[in-house]
Amino acid sequence: MGLTGVFQAPADGGSISTGPSTEHLVLSGTGQSTIVVCDHCGNRGDGAVTASHPPPAGKDPVVNVIAVALTLPDDGTQAATVAIRSDLQVSLRKVAAATGATHVALLGPKRLPELLGKEAGTLTPWDAAAAPDVLALYDRSAADLEEFSISDGHDGLLPSIRWSGACGLPALTPYGTDLHHATEAGRCGACKLGHLRSTRAVEVAHVFELGTQYSRPMNLTFTDQHGQLATPWMACSGIGITRCLQTAAELHRDHHGLRWKPGTGPADLHLTVLRADRTEMRKQAE
Repeated sequence: MGLTGVFQAPADGGSISTGPSTEHLVLSGTGQSTIVVCDHCGNRGDGAVTASHPPPAGKDPVVNVIAVALTLPDDGTQAATVAIRSDLQVSLRKVAAATGATHVALLGPKRLPELLGKEAGTLTPWDAAAAPDVLALYDRSAADLEEFSISDGHDGLLPSIRWSGACGLPALTPYGTDLHHATEAGRCGACKLGHLRSTRAVEVAHVFELGTQYSRPMNLTFTDQHGQLATPWMACSGIGITRCLQTAAELHRDHHGLRWKPGTGPADLHLTVLRADRTEMRKQAE
């Protein structure tokens, strides 16, 4: 279709797929997608799945605790929490990858008092660690801090907290993993040398690996080569035809207008009769 510079990058399947998905992208300043790119090795992709080390913490960092519900491969459920620096966002896709969950969703505020004994916005890492049947996770951004603030259980903050214990809190030993959306100024998790920058891109196609996310709940089966009933794996994909056309127009133009590449426009040559009122000229053109 005349598109140049198309590349593939791991992506977040959103509400369609909890499994891996791949975007086909074209870099463009008019793109509707924001991706992160390493300035050293070139690794790039959606921030929800791109490996990264968090950017440096600012002054007086705050650690928040986000509660989520995990759907396990056996269709069971598990409550979990993620301790993360307040300036970063939890990536539900990275939580799924770290725990093996088939689906991850934020826990509604009405369920928090029942599971953790606290209202939304007042949870601390120590609440999560003490809660029975709750998996406590720690993003690197929080686990690597030496001193930080946490909620005081009401509307304020408790400063000068350390993992080694402070203000009457026992010591915690958090194991940090990459659970945050990769963001500008973070360090690349692939080469560990470069830093990430944000750039715009157009998503022209997407491939979703669905696994058994839909076929298992629908009890969809087939008979395999051994005569046994099996659950099929599914996938779906889509190409944005009109978006590809718009992107080609954006890439192939100059100050005079569109410059379609050969084979991509409605015709390779347009012959215009400047004086169609002159019979001889019109006949020659035709």
